[in-house]
Amino acid sequence: FGAMIMAFTINLKAALIFAVVIPILSVVVFGIMLVTMPLYKQVQKRLDQVLGTTRENLTGIRVIRAFNKEKEEIESFDQENDALTAIQLFVGRISGLMNPVTYIIVNAATIAIIWIGGLQVNMGNLTQGEVIALVNYMSQILVELVKLANLIILLTKAAACSKRVGEIFAMSASVVE
Repeated sequence: FGAMIMAFTINLKAALIFAVVIPILSVVVFGIMLVTMPLYKQVQKRLDQVLGTTRENLTGIRVIRAFNKEKEEIESFDQENDALTAIQLFVGRISGLMNPVTYIIVNAATIAIIWIGGLQVNMGNLTQGEVIALVNYMSQILVELVKLANLIILLTKAAACSKRVGEIFAMSASVVE
């Protein structure tokens, strides 16, 4: 917002690009965040299932061997692992869209700033230094938005993990003193 305010102090026409781009970028970032948050929770549930199956197989390995159920257990594990891998890839692809989409939007805005700035320089309303300042403000917005997007993704992953940790702490001990 500071970069947008500073752009308005330089030139109104060029700053309108900022007023259009910032809401678009916000919609993209928060839209991707809203889509990925529930998906990260599903990833955690799938991970819990895979870990539970692994734990069961390790604790009951003698029984599994005694009843010759190795193939069934391997198939069960493979199915759960494939489901986990599929949802992780899906969420990763959606999260991976964040940086390219924001870069495309900001670079298109930078091109528009240079275009409009060039026209304004030709008319004598702007100096070349002011155009460079506008481009730098747009670059600042890009850098900070990418940082914010990465922070949001990390926070959504952390929220899903903290819920799991809270569930573990809420469990009562099976051993009574």
